Order: sequence, then structure tokens, then C-alpha cells
Amino acid sequence: MSRKEFVTFEGKNVVVTGGAKGIGASIATGFAEVGANVCITYLTNEAKAHDKVAELKAMGVDADAFKLDHSDPKQCEAVSKAIVKRFGRIDSLVNNAGTYPWCALMEITEKVWDDMFDTNTKGVFFFSQQVAKRMIEAGTHGSIVCISSLSATNPTPFIMHYGMAKAAIDMMIRCMAVELGPHGIRVNGVAPGVIDAPGIDDGVPEWRARYSSRAPVGRFGKPEEIADACIYLASSRASNITGDIIQDSGGVLLAPAFL
Repeated sequence: MSRKEFVTFEGKNVVVTGGAKGIGASIATGFAEVGANVCITYLTNEAKAHDKVAELKAMGVDADAFKLDHSDPKQCEAVSKAIVKRFGRIDSLVNNAGTYPWCALMEITEKVWDDMFDTNTKGVFFFSQQVAKRMIEAGTHGSIVCISSLSATNPTPFIMHYGMAKAAIDMMIRCMAVELGPHGIRVNGVAPGVIDAPGIDDGVPEWRARYSSRAPVGRFGKPEEIADACIYLASSRASNITGDIIQDSGGVLLAPAFL
């Protein structure tokens, strides 16, 4: 079954932050496959962003890209308004943009800490806030999906600050779901496990084998699987789901503790 046989977003406008590369690019492609017009945001990858827009337009949908430092609340407001001016309204937002720097606990400086929370927490909040305002102004019963992480609930060495930032996102998802529900806006999250990508085996020796042995599905996840989870949560198929965080991890956290 193709994505479009399961759900359609024809006539809908979807914003994907950090949609020029990686998982964000796969999410953008997924929404275009089900007929959505797609707006991506980028911070530094302007050339890749324009290439992605061309790719999406070639799929038969409308697309555009906006530069956004979403840790700046003023930019969040300006870009959300610019997107509405360009597309007419925003039906769904996927908060994908973020940073993932490894740093040992004793090496985390104030700057490292601030950069992490500015990008992965503050930015997600203020852009979601502004997009929600645009939805409420237009009377749009929309959806917001945030990319969380297994690290929000399970400690991982060298990314303590990342886990804490994502834990804040999990609570933000729940709180926003409560406050935005009366406006017809649903808010959910996707917590990926390890996602396969070029060069990933260079990072941690034997990571693939160790992870695969613990995950019941026996492998890393795929970027398109995260896209599918986002599409589902943003769609009418999930109309009664809000404040939830789906673990898209192959069940790795189910691994027995004593085997």
C-alpha cells in the first residue's frame, strides 16, 4: 500500500523545520507523496534547501523554503506570517530542526548548554507558539508534531544536555495539547531510535550490531519510517490522538535487562 492509499493531504500545507537534509528531508518528501504542499525551513543549508524545493515541486506539489533561526522569537513570528502569506494557511507543522552534539558531562560549558536549549527547546516552543497563533487566527484545526528522542526518558552518556532538552519537549507536547485542544489543534511527538544514515557506522564501533541485537525488529530505523509516523500523527487518521509520543525505535527499549 502506498502512502497516498492510506491517507491524503491534498490541498493541505505542511511546514517541516530543518527539511533540507537528513530526517527532515525524508519527512518533507513523505508529505509531498501524500499530496501536501510543503514549506521547509533551514538555517545554513541554503543550497540544499533550494535543491529540496525543486525536488518537491517535481513531485507535483507547491513548495518553498524560508531561512529561520527558530531560537529567535522575532524570526519565528516573521517567518510564520510569511509562510501564511505564501501558502494561505498552515495545516500542519513538524518540528524536526535540532542539534545533536556529543559532550561529556564534565565538559559541558554554559555556551554548549545554552546552544542546546536555544535550538532544541526554546526554538521549538516559540515557532510552535507562532504557528499555533496563525492556525487559531485562520480557524484551522491543525496539528503539530515534534521530533523527540528516546534520550528524553533514557539516560545516554555524552548527550545528557540533549536528553534534558528533549525531556522538556515531551512536557511541552503534553502541555500544548491541553491548551490548544479547545482550538482544534492536536500536538504529538515521535521519539526515534537510531536512524540509519551514511557514515553512521563510523561513529561508534559495533553500534549497529549491538543495537540490532537489542531491538526486536533487529535493525536500525529508516528515515522514511519517521516520516510515516509524522504523516500518521498529522493526519485525520489520528484525529483522536493528542499529547502522545510514539516511540519509533524498533522496540529497542524492550530489551531484557538480565539477558
